[in-house]
Amino acid sequence: MTQASFQDVFAGVEDISPSIAKHYLLSNFENNRDLSTQQVNEYAKEMKSGLFTISSDCIAFDTAGRLINGQHRLNAVIQSETTQPFIVVRNLPPEVAQLIDVGKKRTMAARITIGGTRMSEKQCSTLRNALVPYKDNCVGTILYAKKIHDPFIENTFRNHQLFLQHPSITKFERGCSTFWTAAALRIFAEMYYRVECGFQFKHSQDPFERASMWLDLVVHGFSDHFQVDPKTDNAAIRIRNIKEKSSQDSRGSRWSSKADLRLTLSAAWHFMMGNSMQTIRPHGDDPFLTLPLLPSTNSYFN
Repeated sequence: MTQASFQDVFAGVEDISPSIAKHYLLSNFENNRDLSTQQVNEYAKEMKSGLFTISSDCIAFDTAGRLINGQHRLNAVIQSETTQPFIVVRNLPPEVAQLIDVGKKRTMAARITIGGTRMSEKQCSTLRNALVPYKDNCVGTILYAKKIHDPFIENTFRNHQLFLQHPSITKFERGCSTFWTAAALRIFAEMYYRVECGFQFKHSQDPFERASMWLDLVVHGFSDHFQVDPKTDNAAIRIRNIKEKSSQDSRGSRWSSKADLRLTLSAAWHFMMGNSMQTIRPHGDDPFLTLPLLPSTNSYFN
């Protein structure tokens, strides 16, 4: 394609209603990719909830007037019965259709960061695994993966941002399972709430010390910062040993299943409480209090 190929191309912003979307879809080119009902449903949910926004990904037509990009979003406009603004580009060379959708899709962490709340990929995964319902069969990184989930993850992140961004926690991001850091967050948030309510734990540590010690023990098997007491701290050592003996899954990963996450949270709860455990078994229900219902922990650091 030469520069001359694009001399008649023009673009503008259009408000596309369901009737306009139906008209545009009549021009959908014959060899366009198969329509994904799931993708249409996700876009429609975003549109209905007000989360769908204009982006650089345009509705595109080629020189023959064929629709070469945007069929999923146009179908979602129809399904959602809403009117949405889009960038519409016309008179593109036909061969442009071969280049569409080959770029890298933005991750949830990238979307939230671009929106103004800086978040690392590890912090995002930690939060999603900390928030996933205990009895759901999916881990959090699978259950919470769509744009419609961004506000929920971002709001929870802001409630515990100073903990997740503290150097004593971020130093564990490299090479550390997000199941470990998700459990550390659950320990910190619940202990913070319980201490504020006057609860006394068997150990003498405060919420941040306890969460930090948990990470020391499950990642390294020892702590240079805290004195380990077998009567109150062995749940962390035991779950680390279980993880080290676990077998690889079909993808070559260790400690990545929902069963592993349930076992991690069960061990973390016993560690938080200071219970001496000979055997770690998963609880039938989530042993922790529901994270989104707990107060922000940021005031701990003020």
